[in-house]
Amino acid sequence: MKILHLSTSDRGGAGIAAVRLHQALLQDKVDSKLLTLYKHEDNISNHYVVSKLDYSIIPFFQKFIFFVNKIGNRFGFNTNYYNKFSKKYLAGKPKGFEFFSFPVSEYNLEKHPLVLEADIIHLHWVSDGFLDYHRFFKKINKRIVWTLHDMNPFTGGCHHSDDCLGYLLNCVGCPQMKGTLDEEIPQQMFSLKMDAFRNMVENRVTIICPSQWLLNCSKSSKLLKPFLHENIHNVIDKDSYFYSNKLIYRKELGLATDKRIVLYVAHHVNNSRKGVRYLIEAFSLLKTENVILCSVGFIAEEFKNNLSIIQLGYIMDNEIMRKIYNAADVFVLPSIAENFPNTVVESLLCGTPVIAFNVGGISEQINLDNGILVDQMDAIGLAKNIDTYFENSAKYNSKNIAEKAGELYSKSLIIEKHVNVYKRMMNA
Repeated sequence: MKILHLSTSDRGGAGIAAVRLHQALLQDKVDSKLLTLYKHEDNISNHYVVSKLDYSIIPFFQKFIFFVNKIGNRFGFNTNYYNKFSKKYLAGKPKGFEFFSFPVSEYNLEKHPLVLEADIIHLHWVSDGFLDYHRFFKKINKRIVWTLHDMNPFTGGCHHSDDCLGYLLNCVGCPQMKGTLDEEIPQQMFSLKMDAFRNMVENRVTIICPSQWLLNCSKSSKLLKPFLHENIHNVIDKDSYFYSNKLIYRKELGLATDKRIVLYVAHHVNNSRKGVRYLIEAFSLLKTENVILCSVGFIAEEFKNNLSIIQLGYIMDNEIMRKIYNAADVFVLPSIAENFPNTVVESLLCGTPVIAFNVGGISEQINLDNGILVDQMDAIGLAKNIDTYFENSAKYNSKNIAEKAGELYSKSLIIEKHVNVYKRMMNA
């Protein structure tokens, strides 16, 4: 049983989830490989990066084209097909919305040697020019497992639809594309996906959703409702994230031992969907004293001079992240749209309570014993609940939080569920 994972990147929440599953399968003696468009980490076994040379029947000509594209990119000429397509149709896109991507690519993944040799193709986040839906699903004759990390696979292009339910029918009148060159492009991309998916045999496709919330959305969508769905959490190793002494790590990390520390984690700190603007404003409204904010993610220039924020930078090392989670009093996630954040699970495994807006699958992660769900989605509501947490912080038992999270998010159980899906599909 040969499993090939396809993921645009080995970074970001979805990329990290794909890597963790791949590595856990290898530890479980499963023949697993990972193929990505972008590679940032060098310590991942059986990790390959896609290249047009991998499947070219005229390699010397392809090398020449590769060289021309490289020179063009260096001098600012946009030679990438997906980038040109995206730039053309996203020009004028209204601000305030999340990422929007198209199901087109210049890569012929259906011809890639690793794809051809695999028994099961396990798709993850394959947007941003990695997978061409129409070519791939029309030509591929493989068993498909697809872990959804957001809503994009069943929409006309948006990754989070907010309150729009266009994906239930055909994505007509997309609010995220008002004012662009072609406001009907989401409907066209939706139709393209619909045509591509018609080639997939229902019992040879399984959709995996980390949250029940996303599963319900996917099962109700016009594009993916014909396929079997499973609710399986992402892999997070409790051997990497576990409860330990707060003061020791504060001293080791150079963080104040006499302050209350609120932790914020995001790939891009200033991503509007991650809601940092609510958190920054909430800090100015807090009644609780001696509170500092520690931020993990790519450094945001606009926050460099903000004395209330300590930017720790982008961190990939699990051990360092474990120490940071343990050093914090509480982890705050003010996202206005989420699936089933890895960061919430990581924090809980470390025994650190979580405060988050009540969106997406977060309500499946947080309860009265391990944190606070905020229904009032603004800075005032966030500030009130941060104050409430510090007023009642003694009621949260970090050791118990970590133990319960370890039971709920057991890596062995999650791997067993994935392997059972693979085995069932091998018999389909």
